[in-house]
Amino acid sequence: MSLGKIMLVVCGIFCFSLGVAMYLLVKKIKVDLVTKEYIAEAKNYQQVIEAKKRAQEISAFRMAKADPFIVLQVPHEHLQSGVKGEVFFYCVYDEKLDKTVQLAPDNMGQQMVPQSWIRGKRYKVKLSWHNGEQSFYTEHELNMNH
Repeated sequence: MSLGKIMLVVCGIFCFSLGVAMYLLVKKIKVDLVTKEYIAEAKNYQQVIEAKKRAQEISAFRMAKADPFIVLQVPHEHLQSGVKGEVFFYCVYDEKLDKTVQLAPDNMGQQMVPQSWIRGKRYKVKLSWHNGEQSFYTEHELNMNH
């Protein structure tokens, strides 16, 4: 075999193995949509915008980490009217770590969520609630590393 043929075979083997490696890499990478129902959510986006504005007008819906819990504080304005809603812990890098908790604050307006329920490291916490008359929505970042 001449040197030219050897170079051609080596180059062919290199290109083939590079192609196989790229195929395996692309197959392994998981690409998730932000949410599976993104079309339905897009239709309701105006309602979400209005709910965000209403949430900004009242006292803040606070959240804090206090080992071993995440403490959610409902705005005081809504304690008398009864608050219903949900807290969605959206894991930004793995949908399997997402968690939804029904909002059920105590008489002081606090709800404790055990940190053991939250296995991921970084979350976007989406809070949606209504007080019987209006709906409210807000988002917070939660970093479990700190």
